[in-house]
Amino acid sequence: MQPAESNLWSPVPGYSTEDEEEGQDTGEPSQNDIEERLGEVHAALGLRFTDRPLIQFQAVPMAGGRNPAVVAASQTQSASRGRWTAPLFHLHSDAPMLRETFLSNGMMPTNQSDFALHWSGPNIKDSVYQSMNEWQRINHFPGSTELTRKDRLWHHFVEMANSYGSGCFDFVPESYVLPEQVDDFLACYERTKYSWIVKPNASSRGRGIFMLRDLSELPLRRRWWCLATLTTLC
Repeated sequence: MQPAESNLWSPVPGYSTEDEEEGQDTGEPSQNDIEERLGEVHAALGLRFTDRPLIQFQAVPMAGGRNPAVVAASQTQSASRGRWTAPLFHLHSDAPMLRETFLSNGMMPTNQSDFALHWSGPNIKDSVYQSMNEWQRINHFPGSTELTRKDRLWHHFVEMANSYGSGCFDFVPESYVLPEQVDDFLACYERTKYSWIVKPNASSRGRGIFMLRDLSELPLRRRWWCLATLTTLC
């Protein structure tokens, strides 16, 4: 890979390659500056601000019985019952390891909106984000599929390569999104001796990934991300 040109990021608003801009101190803020700014945020939020301590998770025991439930540092107050309870989690996916981890750390499951932690797939409704309180946490931010879905990530990667030059983005192997780019893929497949990895465009935990050994193994009824393995690239 060739080193990026010095002016590569100059079109990005707010970016400067100079150590100091005219009339502006670019030094790191002091601790007092940070505390002062944080105080301004607290004052602006007022009663809406809630400082919740972090939940420190411990690993699930690998053998033997489950550890006794440990009440985590962060606890949620049930307004309806008027007492403190263990933090609650809402698990909206088939993830046994996550469930065991939460239970082993003293959390309790819930199907209501009083969760401290919501774990879901990427297709989260806007109403879920809009109804969350400051102390609640969720495992996806809006639009995260633009990074986590392989076909969408490749789309943005190609756009950046077209804008700033492919030489600055040659660290990703030859890739194609199928079936849209099947003709381009077949042309590359015939003229090279690459090994190819085929991945579903929207899956997780390694499900559906396989090495392509023959074109007859390539299914085209759904979207796939096909990329050359780095070990065979020249």
